[in-house]
Amino acid sequence: MESLRIMDKPDNKTRKEQILMTTYRSSIGLSFVYPAIASILQVFMLIFCYTHAQLYGPYARRYSMFYITFLTASVIFIAVSLFVKKDIENRYKILHYANPVFAAYSFFWALLVTFSDFGITGVLDLVLFTTYSMIIPISLFLLPLVYALIISVADVVLLVFIIVNTEVGLPIINTIIFFIFQFILGISFIRLRIRLSEKMIEEKERIATELEFAAQIQTSILPSDFPPFPERSEFELFASMNAAKEVGGDFYDYYMIGDKTLGFLVADVSGKSIPGAMFMMRGKAVIKDLAETGMSPAEVFSAANNKLCEGNDTCLFITAWMGYLDIETGVVHAVNAGHNPPVLVRDGKAEYVDFEHGMMMAAMSGMTYKEHTLQLKKGDILYLYTDGVTEAIDPDEKQYGDDRLLELLSFGNVSPSPAGANGVAGAVCETVKSDIVRFVRGAEQFDDITMLCIRYLGVTESE
Repeated sequence: MESLRIMDKPDNKTRKEQILMTTYRSSIGLSFVYPAIASILQVFMLIFCYTHAQLYGPYARRYSMFYITFLTASVIFIAVSLFVKKDIENRYKILHYANPVFAAYSFFWALLVTFSDFGITGVLDLVLFTTYSMIIPISLFLLPLVYALIISVADVVLLVFIIVNTEVGLPIINTIIFFIFQFILGISFIRLRIRLSEKMIEEKERIATELEFAAQIQTSILPSDFPPFPERSEFELFASMNAAKEVGGDFYDYYMIGDKTLGFLVADVSGKSIPGAMFMMRGKAVIKDLAETGMSPAEVFSAANNKLCEGNDTCLFITAWMGYLDIETGVVHAVNAGHNPPVLVRDGKAEYVDFEHGMMMAAMSGMTYKEHTLQLKKGDILYLYTDGVTEAIDPDEKQYGDDRLLELLSFGNVSPSPAGANGVAGAVCETVKSDIVRFVRGAEQFDDITMLCIRYLGVTESE
């Protein structure tokens, strides 16, 4: 019920959108009604030109061509509007170009008439030239509606004079014709701009909503309960993923394989946003399914590589580092598919565990991977991460770097005793994350930052 009450109270943004929608609906027929009116008026003026040719004298042909041109333009405008009636973007583009084009046409027509008349009569009609010249800057700045509203009252009065008085000057008649056409373009242009803005707002909100759902789905498939195995005293484990965009391409995972083996990995998908997130979910599921069959890490990566190559039309790939920890002996069987080497922290000294790299997964089928072993001692910390950590950039475009990470994780920078519910493993990840925030000094994050940390405690004597 609370949610219903909230929905009954629209915020300022909602009210603004409702006003825009009302404005759009109230002007829904203007694009067709006004050109129709203009066409009727131009037909009237064309007939008037032929039936009262004496008023035009030698210029009757010139003015009749002027009326025919604008009548043709009105008909074309109606036809094009009907043809792209439901295509807001194209109608907007048509009006965007039509308005200054017709303004320019009228401007040069005014130049021709003004100076040709001056050559014949010796009189320069500055009123005619100035009237048409005013339209150019207004049209180019896309404000024809403002101009049309200013002169709309005068138009009505002058149209009455045209009907009841045939002695009204021709410059005034032609000015009115063009004003009407400008008014049509102005109304239609503003209406479509409102509708296009609404459509863009709707599209952005739809995309934002979909990305939010995608982020929620992605977050839900990454294990997030820490400590993950509270009944296990042989190790501590903590992991986190901070996406650069709404959704990321990095992932981590961990699971018990039998009673004595902890499987864990960190991976980075080459793509970002929705494509990267979709491939990330596929990669995570494939690797976990294979690992739970009892395959070795090298066998898992070889089989996963072949599966991920199938149907990979987007040519994405995954770098990953995976290990199986024997929780009784501390032996880690590991495989590296083109990923950053993890950091081993032992007795306060940090160093990279740089095994031989294999090919990243999903790049080429038929690859085999070499397995390596690492012996962990009690108290050792193994820190896995993606390149978003070491390649974080500050405002001066300097990278965080491998050396800074080693220095941070060395002697005394991370408390050797459990810190909080997530223990030292959680403290390590929080320490690195905080140091990255200090380093970048507010610079935008351009890559996902993912990390997984294990602190090996071994089997106690009572066990």
